[in-house]
Amino acid sequence: MDIKTIEGIVGSQFVWAILFVILSIAVLSYLKNENAKREEMLENAQKEQKSEAERRFNELKEESRDREDKLMANQERFVESLGQISKSVEGLNQAFNGLQNDHSSLAREVSHLRNQIKN
Repeated sequence: MDIKTIEGIVGSQFVWAILFVILSIAVLSYLKNENAKREEMLENAQKEQKSEAERRFNELKEESRDREDKLMANQERFVESLGQISKSVEGLNQAFNGLQNDHSSLAREVSHLRNQIKN
């Protein structure tokens, strides 16, 4: 081949069009591969985030259960304490009523003795 033929081939729009198509296909193929890699990385990151979120949710759920159990145990002790306080107050009330009755009896007897002394 001589130089004029090579220059004619190189100067031909058909050759440049073929090169452009080949280059376009190569670039599109490269971009498709890169996009697939990025998509896979994003999917993996999303799966990791989802599993981390589920793990954290389960931890918080367990902590919440523990807190609730402790609160319920504390509430039960509180209710028992209130029951004991109620019984103690009831006993004090009965003792106070007994003292009032004794005081009333003594007051009547003192009054009766005063009346006897005056008479």
